[in-house]
Amino acid sequence: MKYSKISTLSFLSFLLFFVSCSSDDSFEARITEGDYDEICVLGSEICQISEPSSFDIVNQDYFVIADEKYVSLYSTKGKQLRLIGNAGNARYEYNRPTLVRSCGDSVYVWSSMSLKFISYSLDGVPGAEYPYNSAVRDFDVSQDKIWIYTAGSRHKTVGRHHCDRLS
Repeated sequence: MKYSKISTLSFLSFLLFFVSCSSDDSFEARITEGDYDEICVLGSEICQISEPSSFDIVNQDYFVIADEKYVSLYSTKGKQLRLIGNAGNARYEYNRPTLVRSCGDSVYVWSSMSLKFISYSLDGVPGAEYPYNSAVRDFDVSQDKIWIYTAGSRHKTVGRHHCDRLS
């Protein structure tokens, strides 16, 4: 059984990237080797995960990981609880889920091969699909909007996709 480690260091590195893009030069963050706290070791109770491509914190008890084939819900103790959605090319299925975000009790997946966002409940039940006609480098979700940092044909632009209902 293969295990992968996830840590606060990864989260802090991600946070440091956004802080470093700030125009306020008065803040300086330093991460040293002593700042590392291992949170858990990832289990593979349901399926073997490969190298994670994206993760997001759902709440203090759960986080989600995409590994370009599956999206998994984990407890902060490292137990793989369930798969979110299914891999494939049909409606509500993802093909190469490269980015994953959570908002409230929902998980949002960017399916890079089918160029669409898909929302799911934490139980893995699909909510809605949102096609998008460009590659996506990153995204975030808030209320009724998906904020998108594009790649490909709209390289280096930030936009938002208004949704009738995010679920």
